[in-house]
Amino acid sequence: MRFVPRDDELLVHLYNKVTCMLKIPQQFNVIIDAKVYDTEPWKLRRDTSYKLENEVYYFSVAKRKSRQERNNILERTAGNGYWHMNGQNIPIKYNGEVFGHKTALKYYHYDKNKKKVQTKWLMNEYRLKALSDDFQKATELVLCRIQRTRTGGDVEEEFAYNYKNQSSDFYNIADHQSNIARSSSRSS
Repeated sequence: MRFVPRDDELLVHLYNKVTCMLKIPQQFNVIIDAKVYDTEPWKLRRDTSYKLENEVYYFSVAKRKSRQERNNILERTAGNGYWHMNGQNIPIKYNGEVFGHKTALKYYHYDKNKKKVQTKWLMNEYRLKALSDDFQKATELVLCRIQRTRTGGDVEEEFAYNYKNQSSDFYNIADHQSNIARSSSRSS
């Protein structure tokens, strides 16, 4: 099955999830319910009914930093790191009106020395305008598109976790080991 939605189509999926208008049978589940902001991206489940090489879609509940009026900033800590906003919220129109926003985020991980390391993980976070403008709610349902890119730093904890769990959906561990061998031979 092929799943390549446009931004406005993703917002429609999110709207249907929020309003409970559409029940999707498990065999056609292309967007997973997960707690994206509770853990590192490499620990999230990836068992969907479609297979894309490097991206997965999630519905997740996000907490607001505060419920003060005019503050729609979300708490984006995740595991031993955080999702950092790259750029601005991009308005997404549906039928000529702004229906929601898309935000690009990059995952930064804290290493053993509490130094932040930019990783290879990117996320596009989709939010409905009606929900993000409701300042009284402490949480908000969002849709996340997470992918692993080729640029960014390697996080040793990620490789240890994936090796232990035999999970290599996003990359090949053997490639990583050969890269380590090459980089150590250059420094010698």
